[in-house]
Amino acid sequence: MKTNQFLFISVVSLLFKSGIKAQDYSLEFGKPTQYEYELKQYPADKEAEALIIYDKGKSRFMRTDEGFHIIFERVTKIKIFTEAGLDYAEIAIPFYKDNSTIEKIDHLVGYTYNLENGQRSSVTFDPKNIYEEKVSENWYHLKFAMPGVKPGSIIEYRYRLETPRIFYLQDWDFQSKIPTFYSEYEIRMIPFYQYTWLLQGANKFDVYTVEEAGGLPNHLGSITYYENIITYGMKNVPAFRDEEFITSVEDYIIKIDFQLSSYTDIHGITTEVITTWPKLCNELIKDPDFGGYIKSSAGKSGKLFNFESLGGSTDEEKYLVVMDFIKSNFNWNGYRGYMAGKPAGKFITEKTGNTANINLFLCGMLQETGMNAYPVLISTRDHGRIKFDYPYGGLFNYVIVLVSIDGKNKLADATNNYCPDFLIPEDCINDKGLVVDKKSEFWASLSSDIQSYKTYTFKTKVSDNTDSLKIDINLKTTNYEALRLRKKYQNKYKNLEDYFNDMDFEITDSIQVENYYEKNEPFIVDCKANYPLETINNKLYISPFCNAPISKNPFTQNSRNYPIDMEYARTEVYVAQINIPEGYTAEYIPENYNIKASLIEISYETQTLNENTLLVKGSLKLTKAVYDAGDYLKLKLYFNEIIKRFNDKIVLVKNDG
Repeated sequence: MKTNQFLFISVVSLLFKSGIKAQDYSLEFGKPTQYEYELKQYPADKEAEALIIYDKGKSRFMRTDEGFHIIFERVTKIKIFTEAGLDYAEIAIPFYKDNSTIEKIDHLVGYTYNLENGQRSSVTFDPKNIYEEKVSENWYHLKFAMPGVKPGSIIEYRYRLETPRIFYLQDWDFQSKIPTFYSEYEIRMIPFYQYTWLLQGANKFDVYTVEEAGGLPNHLGSITYYENIITYGMKNVPAFRDEEFITSVEDYIIKIDFQLSSYTDIHGITTEVITTWPKLCNELIKDPDFGGYIKSSAGKSGKLFNFESLGGSTDEEKYLVVMDFIKSNFNWNGYRGYMAGKPAGKFITEKTGNTANINLFLCGMLQETGMNAYPVLISTRDHGRIKFDYPYGGLFNYVIVLVSIDGKNKLADATNNYCPDFLIPEDCINDKGLVVDKKSEFWASLSSDIQSYKTYTFKTKVSDNTDSLKIDINLKTTNYEALRLRKKYQNKYKNLEDYFNDMDFEITDSIQVENYYEKNEPFIVDCKANYPLETINNKLYISPFCNAPISKNPFTQNSRNYPIDMEYARTEVYVAQINIPEGYTAEYIPENYNIKASLIEISYETQTLNENTLLVKGSLKLTKAVYDAGDYLKLKLYFNEIIKRFNDKIVLVKNDG
């Protein structure tokens, strides 16, 4: 990580020695080269489904009647190699919109170039095919598909975005899921705004220049100034492919982020914007949509709930009653946020709101019971981790609650009816969260050391005609494993039938469930099923655990540079009681295997209960939620053992005579 601040004093530059040949790649819009037309694969990454030939952005400040706006322009050219690469012809441009602010996108132009029978052709993008998609409370995507795209095509497009949100200077990603030949970001800075920047994933740029713009000077009031042009560039950026077991791609790709640190008015008065975490907390406590909303919630909830009924209750009892009240009476509208989207009174009337409406209301109710409860600002997994040296509210997109229950701090979230009351949703497990308290700066760990269990129990017998297995299945899940299964089920038996069908089970009787609504209890599923039986030369090959265990190693890389984030600690248990049909004996039974290491615990044991019954048990326990990058190869080897042993087959042979 590297942090710097724009200072209009010295010029530091690194010359870009790209080695680009004129006949190879063109970095100019509308001028694809013959080399690009004929390119079948990227020499530096022959497995890539597509290549970003160039991606160039520019930000500048434009004076308006309302003050300065930021104009952001982007131009991108991509070469498509394979069918999988066609996804990169689907473009989504993010923009912000609320009651007072609308970011405007215009000047959108796009072309698709093809080479057919040695002849070049091009298709122009039709702006009529643009549509908007709402992705969160205030964020939208302008979406369109480039026309006439197929493997071998080149697509090129550009657009302009105008925004009054001076605080949020456009960030820039140099890295993508496909390789990038050249990426560049240029900013034309003016002396009224100063930004800090943070480079992630690299130590330096291939291009970094700062120069004063030429031409006539600019004037604002009595101030005369020139723009300073800062250029950042990177070449031959590899594709980012380490996507398994990470919080978010945004936490690891090469990118540069900006934050407004101060601004200066035309009278020369400078106002500092970068704050401290305690100051941010105090500001939020005073904000009517945060601290004010909590107070309002505490007061108004007394008209909805009889708090006197909790007299003599323990903290845990109070907590569970309040959580049940919130989850039973209010619904999350699907939008995230750490500021209440509507006043408490309107939330009570409409009974729906964003994450802040629900969880800040929860915080107010818990405080009204006399419990110590505080809001906790977090960033969800897909939003990226908090950068602790970057104190501003834009890093957060969610709020949960820290509550003291019988002297122990617990995290709470009331947005998800499927989630156990003592857990936060999986999306919220993301490093640390900022506890909003005016007394001190405190960061709460969002990880959980509570084991989540998934236990399969199979009672198996061979069908009379030995063409299949007949199995009684019991599946018991707890904590996050139960949460996942409840979300899959959603009170629809067809969803569970599909779940078992994906493991090659054919459900033969009605599925039974227990504790679907009792979210703090194990979620249990019982069913009867047929399962394919492999028969070769009168020998029966039985997989004790069928297709329930993992069968493909998720650790596919030769090395790892990032922590392995498993979200939560978990244990999987498989128990199979196998009835040996009359006239058969076991020719092969897998050997026992046990290992108890600091990273993982694995056990596989077989036991002969009697001459007709085998008992097979397998278990694996991931002792951590997050592993160091250095543990990657060890985990890879352990999972190879799990896959080999948990999918091994028992062989039954028919007796002679």
